[in-house]
Amino acid sequence: TIRFTGLDPMAQSVIMVFDMNGKWIKTIELTPRELNEYILTKGTLEPGMYLISLLSNDQELHTKRLIIQQ
Repeated sequence: TIRFTGLDPMAQSVIMVFDMNGKWIKTIELTPRELNEYILTKGTLEPGMYLISLLSNDQELHTKRLIIQQ
């Protein structure tokens, strides 16, 4: 589960996922119901370490490290 706060419900918000080399993996568009948290389903990403960036209206709000274990 990825939790966040302060998103404008009228803004277009996405989570961008990158590997540790900075290579883009995927973009997750958030719906109004997901403005406080997003649940990654098992198998969405391979085990490893990733960087996730939260963007709202094309402005980066947060970047965090995410570790996926088997």
